Amino acid sequence: MKRVAIVLASCLSWPRVAPAEPACPPDPDRAKLYDEGKAAADREQWEEAAAKFRQVVSWCWSPGALLALAIAEERLGKAAVSARLLRRCSKDADGDDRLQDRLACEQALSLVEPRVGVLVLTTNKTAGIQITVDGAPVGPGDFDVEPGEHIVAAQAPGRLPFRRSLAVAKGSRTPVPIALLVDPSTAPPATVRRAAPVGAIVLGSAGVVFTGISIGLLMHGRAMERDIVAECDPGSELGGSATGCPPTRIDDAHAARRQIIAGDVLVGLGSAAIASSALWWALAGRLSDSRRADAQAGVVPMVGGALVFLGARY
Repeated sequence: MKRVAIVLASCLSWPRVAPAEPACPPDPDRAKLYDEGKAAADREQWEEAAAKFRQVVSWCWSPGALLALAIAEERLGKAAVSARLLRRCSKDADGDDRLQDRLACEQALSLVEPRVGVLVLTTNKTAGIQITVDGAPVGPGDFDVEPGEHIVAAQAPGRLPFRRSLAVAKGSRTPVPIALLVDPSTAPPATVRRAAPVGAIVLGSAGVVFTGISIGLLMHGRAMERDIVAECDPGSELGGSATGCPPTRIDDAHAARRQIIAGDVLVGLGSAAIASSALWWALAGRLSDSRRADAQAGVVPMVGGALVFLGARY
């Protein structure tokens, strides 16, 4: 504490706060406030001195004013506030003409720093992130705090909020990595890939098989029919009696007719199965994810064709 007071005495012995500083041009009112703060510090009236120095700093930052305010805050028991001000003072006192100021700030910081803890705040560079320590807004980097419990919080648009309670020891550096996860409620809906309906695939495959068999039966039956007609009764179609043909050819004629009929039936079945499969697939694609449906489809052979049925229960 005595060494801090020595630094304070050297600081307050300066005649003015910020001589020849472009960011802080000479200002009689500001210089008067600084002198009043210096006089209050000489009387060890630190509340009044800190209030004066805060006004000076609020008008314009300067290393001298920052150093004076930092020491006043330290004498009021606010070591963390003092350390933050001294870091800013050391950073702002760049250039050869500010060497004395920077050395004074660094010397004072070396005395205050062991009495505080440092939160090392790091982020994943989330757009629009806002970080607070005990409710006060801060930025990424080192942040001095008093020893004890502290709450670090962060938020950003479209991200889940971050909140963490930390116990900070005197003279410690506590890493605080802040990674904000995407909020599922604000994320764009994922594309749902619906599984193909198995029943529709089976039904369509059966339709293709039926159609293929029917084509084979029709081609073979028509070929047999043409051969028998040309041999038994040229220029006519096979009739019920097929007169003029040997018995073996009559049996062949009946077999050809049965193949043609079977081929016709299978063509109807195959076409109906393929059409039902396509309709089933289209119906399944329109079902909502929140609804369930039981669908059934089938083909019933009938005389002269087939009956196709497709039903769904929601």
